[in-house]
Amino acid sequence: MGKRILIVEDEKDMADVIRQLLEREGYHIDIAYDGEEGLEKIKATMPDLVLLDVMLPKLDGRDLLKIVKNDKDLMGIPILMVSARSEQWDRELGLELGAEEYVEKPLDSARLLRKISNIFTKKR
Repeated sequence: MGKRILIVEDEKDMADVIRQLLEREGYHIDIAYDGEEGLEKIKATMPDLVLLDVMLPKLDGRDLLKIVKNDKDLMGIPILMVSARSEQWDRELGLELGAEEYVEKPLDSARLLRKISNIFTKKR
Protein backbone atom coordinates (compact mmCIF):
# COMPACT_ATOMS: atom_id res chain seq x y z
CA MET A 1 0.00 0.00 0.00
CA GLY A 2 1.30 3.46 -0.90
CA LYS A 3 2.26 6.04 1.67
CA ARG A 4 -0.35 8.58 2.76
CA ILE A 5 0.58 12.23 2.15
CA LEU A 6 -1.38 15.23 3.37
CA ILE A 7 -1.05 18.39 1.26
CA VAL A 8 -1.79 21.58 3.23
CA GLU A 9 -2.07 24.25 0.53
CA ASP A 10 -4.55 27.10 0.20
CA GLU A 11 -4.13 27.48 -3.58
CA LYS A 12 -6.53 24.87 -4.98
CA ASP A 13 -4.84 24.74 -8.41
CA MET A 14 -1.43 24.15 -6.83
CA ALA A 15 -2.85 21.49 -4.51
CA ASP A 16 -4.43 19.70 -7.50
CA VAL A 17 -1.18 19.75 -9.49
CA ILE A 18 0.74 18.26 -6.56
CA ARG A 19 -2.03 15.71 -5.89
CA GLN A 20 -1.99 14.51 -9.51
CA LEU A 21 1.81 14.23 -9.52
CA LEU A 22 1.89 12.23 -6.29
CA GLU A 23 -1.04 9.98 -7.15
CA ARG A 24 0.77 9.00 -10.36
CA GLU A 25 3.64 7.89 -8.13
CA GLY A 26 1.31 5.67 -6.09
CA TYR A 27 0.82 7.86 -3.02
CA HIS A 28 -2.55 8.24 -1.30
CA ILE A 29 -3.34 11.95 -1.06
CA ASP A 30 -5.51 14.06 1.19
CA ILE A 31 -5.74 17.86 0.98
CA ALA A 32 -6.41 20.59 3.52
CA TYR A 33 -6.89 24.18 2.35
CA ASP A 34 -5.96 26.07 5.53
CA GLY A 35 -3.85 25.54 8.63
CA GLU A 36 -6.70 24.67 10.99
CA GLU A 37 -8.08 22.03 8.61
CA GLY A 38 -4.53 20.77 8.17
CA LEU A 39 -4.08 20.26 11.91
CA GLU A 40 -7.43 18.46 12.15
CA LYS A 41 -6.51 16.12 9.27
CA ILE A 42 -3.03 15.46 10.67
CA LYS A 43 -4.59 14.37 13.97
CA ALA A 44 -7.34 12.34 12.28
CA THR A 45 -5.29 10.53 9.60
CA MET A 46 -1.71 10.46 10.95
CA PRO A 47 -0.20 10.77 7.44
CA ASP A 48 3.22 9.41 6.54
CA LEU A 49 4.24 12.89 5.33
CA VAL A 50 2.83 16.41 5.30
CA LEU A 51 3.56 18.86 2.46
CA LEU A 52 3.01 22.16 4.21
CA ASP A 53 2.70 25.59 2.62
CA VAL A 54 4.06 28.45 4.74
CA MET A 55 1.49 31.15 4.01
CA LEU A 56 -1.90 29.71 4.97
CA PRO A 57 -5.18 31.20 6.17
CA LYS A 58 -6.48 30.57 9.71
CA LEU A 59 -3.19 29.06 10.98
CA ASP A 60 0.18 29.93 9.44
CA GLY A 61 2.30 27.02 8.21
CA ARG A 62 5.15 27.81 10.60
CA ASP A 63 2.74 27.84 13.54
CA LEU A 64 1.25 24.53 12.39
CA LEU A 65 4.77 23.09 12.11
CA LYS A 66 5.53 24.19 15.71
CA ILE A 67 2.32 22.59 16.98
CA VAL A 68 3.04 19.28 15.27
CA LYS A 69 6.68 19.13 16.35
CA ASN A 70 5.76 19.93 19.98
CA ASP A 71 3.02 17.29 20.21
CA LYS A 72 4.32 13.92 21.43
CA ASP A 73 1.76 12.04 19.33
CA LEU A 74 2.47 13.95 16.11
CA MET A 75 6.16 14.89 16.30
CA GLY A 76 7.28 11.83 14.35
CA ILE A 77 5.36 12.85 11.24
CA PRO A 78 7.83 14.28 8.72
CA ILE A 79 7.02 17.67 7.23
CA LEU A 80 8.24 19.07 3.94
CA MET A 81 7.72 22.83 3.72
CA VAL A 82 6.59 24.13 0.33
CA SER A 83 6.73 27.89 -0.10
CA ALA A 84 6.98 30.77 -2.51
CA ARG A 85 9.27 32.33 0.10
CA SER A 86 12.75 31.45 -1.12
CA GLU A 87 14.96 33.62 1.06
CA GLN A 88 17.69 31.73 2.91
CA TRP A 89 16.38 32.77 6.32
CA ASP A 90 12.92 31.36 5.47
CA ARG A 91 14.49 28.01 4.61
CA GLU A 92 16.66 28.03 7.75
CA LEU A 93 13.71 28.94 9.98
CA GLY A 94 11.59 26.12 8.56
CA LEU A 95 14.38 23.62 9.14
CA GLU A 96 15.07 24.97 12.65
CA LEU A 97 11.39 24.55 13.53
CA GLY A 98 11.58 20.88 12.59
CA ALA A 99 10.81 20.52 8.89
CA GLU A 100 12.77 17.71 7.23
CA GLU A 101 13.00 19.56 3.91
CA TYR A 102 12.09 22.90 2.33
CA VAL A 103 11.15 23.29 -1.34
CA GLU A 104 10.47 26.59 -3.11
CA LYS A 105 7.68 27.37 -5.54
CA PRO A 106 7.39 27.22 -8.44
CA LEU A 107 7.84 23.51 -7.89
CA ASP A 108 10.24 21.39 -9.86
CA SER A 109 8.39 18.04 -10.01
CA ALA A 110 11.52 15.90 -10.15
CA ARG A 111 13.08 17.77 -7.22
CA LEU A 112 9.91 17.44 -5.13
CA LEU A 113 9.72 13.69 -5.80
CA ARG A 114 13.41 13.32 -4.91
CA LYS A 115 12.92 15.17 -1.61
CA ILE A 116 9.90 13.00 -0.74
CA SER A 117 11.82 9.83 -1.58
CA ASN A 118 14.75 11.01 0.57
CA ILE A 119 12.45 11.62 3.54
CA PHE A 120 10.90 8.15 3.27
CA THR A 121 14.34 6.55 2.87
CA LYS A 122 15.62 8.28 6.04
CA LYS A 123 12.52 7.26 8.01
CA ARG A 124 13.04 3.49 7.54
